[in-house]
Amino acid sequence: MFGKGGTKFLNWVKDYKNNREKKAIAHLKLLCKDPKLTAEHAYKIKKSKCWKNYFWELTYSIRDKVDNLSSDHLDYLSDVKRAKDMATDAKYEIRANKYEEVKEQKWFPYVAYTITFALLGVFIYAIGYMGYAGAKMVDWYGLGKWTLYLIGGAVGYCSVFDCIV
Repeated sequence: MFGKGGTKFLNWVKDYKNNREKKAIAHLKLLCKDPKLTAEHAYKIKKSKCWKNYFWELTYSIRDKVDNLSSDHLDYLSDVKRAKDMATDAKYEIRANKYEEVKEQKWFPYVAYTITFALLGVFIYAIGYMGYAGAKMVDWYGLGKWTLYLIGGAVGYCSVFDCIV
């Protein structure tokens, strides 16, 4: 970055940055002054990085117009979300009512207890079988032999070095 070429390059970078900012400001002004600006587009403009960087370049009336349209779109989005939540709540309410009707049936406690105890029995059987299979897989003779070897080695090591056992 030294010499005449470096100076030209640094000037070009500075000019490029200034021109980029000018283009961004001009584009933002063009978008905001559009008479066909919709609430959704205003919302997108306001959420953009260009708005955050250059909104102060706009006049107050244009900023106010974009703010109002953007807030209208936010109101619309919140209404849509509220309607969706109400529909979901209605589905949950219907499901809860059906469940309450089934719970009031005469046969429900018998079926519920039968299923509960059957699952509990299967679970206990599985735990017992895994314990039994695990116990069968262990080589108890080898385990005992190697345990004695380790104890004998430790005793031998301590006796050589006068350790207290």
